[in-house]
Amino acid sequence: MESSWRTIKSLLRTSVAGALYISNLHRLLHKGKVTILTYHRVLSRNDLHKHWVQPGMYVETGVFEQHMQFLQEHFDVLSFHELLARWQRKDWDDNRRYCVITFDDGWLDNYQNAYPILRKHRIPATIFLPTNFVGTNEWFWPEKVSCLIKEMLSGVDGAQRYSMGLKVLAQFLNIDEARIRAVSPGEAARQAFADDIIERCKNLSPEGITQFISALASELQFAFPPERLVMNWEEVADMSGDGIAFGSHSCSHRILTKLPMDEVKAELVWSQRVLQDRTRNYVPVFCYPNGNNNADIQTLVQECGYQAATGVQSGVEGRWPRNLFELRRVSIHNDMTSTVPMYSMRLFGPIVAWRFRRKTGSGLFRSSTQQFAV
Repeated sequence: MESSWRTIKSLLRTSVAGALYISNLHRLLHKGKVTILTYHRVLSRNDLHKHWVQPGMYVETGVFEQHMQFLQEHFDVLSFHELLARWQRKDWDDNRRYCVITFDDGWLDNYQNAYPILRKHRIPATIFLPTNFVGTNEWFWPEKVSCLIKEMLSGVDGAQRYSMGLKVLAQFLNIDEARIRAVSPGEAARQAFADDIIERCKNLSPEGITQFISALASELQFAFPPERLVMNWEEVADMSGDGIAFGSHSCSHRILTKLPMDEVKAELVWSQRVLQDRTRNYVPVFCYPNGNNNADIQTLVQECGYQAATGVQSGVEGRWPRNLFELRRVSIHNDMTSTVPMYSMRLFGPIVAWRFRRKTGSGLFRSSTQQFAV
C-alpha cells in the first residue's frame, strides 16, 4: 500500500512539474531574484553502488549536466564574488534572473564529476570546504554512521555483530531491538533506517557522536577503508584557476551551536586563514555546517571578516538580502530534480513562498536595510 502511494505521489509530482514547465511561469517569477543553489555530491550510477548515500546528498552526473544547461538558458549564473559586488554597488536588474551555484563539503566527486561539466559550460561555482578534511582519508561522521549501520544490518539474521550493535544503539540513541528488527530487508528500508540514525545523532554533542561511532565500530569489529572522499589541495588549486571559488565550511564540520563560542571563533578564524593561504580564489563567505546558527554566531562570523554566510533555510534573495549572514538557498538532490521540468518546479517553489511572505507581510519575511559588510 505504501509503495503504491509513493508511486501515485511520484506520478502527480511529475505531471505538475510538466505543466508548470510548459507554462513558462519560471521565466516570469524568477525575475529580479537570485536563487542560490545548494549541491553536495555529483555521482555516477557506479559511484552509488559503492556506499550508501543519503538521497538528499547527491545528483547523478547526467542530471547535473541537464541542470547546468537549464541554468545557462534561463539565468544569469553569477559567481559569489559577483553577487556580493552587485549587492555592494546596488547593481541590480529587476528584469534579470540571477543564480549562484554552491557545493557543500568539498567532495572528491565535485572535482571528478562536477568540475568537468562546469568547465565545459564555463559556469562559475563556489565550494565550501571543511579545511581539516582536505587531502585526508577522514570521513564525515554521517558516512561513517551509514557504513556502520549497513554492516550491522547485514547480520540481521542473528550474527553476533548484529546483537552486539544493538546495545550500542540502545545506549546512545535509546533504540530498542524491536525497532531495529522491524526494519524490512529491502535496500530502501535499510537506507531509511540509517538516515533516521543520522538524524538522531544530530541531537548528540560532537563528542557524543564520536563516542557512538567508536563504540559501534568496536562492537562490529569494523575498520573504515582508507578511501579519500574529499578533494586535496592540488585539486583545489586546479579548480581555483578555472572559475571555481572556495569559502569556509569551518575546520572540523562540527555543528557550531553545540560548541562553546571560543571554539566557534577558532573554527571561523583558522579555516579562513587556511583558505586564504592555500587557494587562489578565496571568497569571504561562510557556510554553517548543517545550517545550524544563531544571532551570536552570525555576529561572530561578521566580526571575523566574512562578508556573508549561507544557511539551509529554503528561499530566494532579491535586490537586498534579507540577512547577509543567513542567506537563503535552494537544496538540490536527485530524487526531486531528475528531469528538467522537476528541476524547474524545485526552483519554482521558493519563489511562490517568497512572494506570499512579501504580499502578506508574514513575520517570516522582512525587508533588509542591513548595510553590506566589507
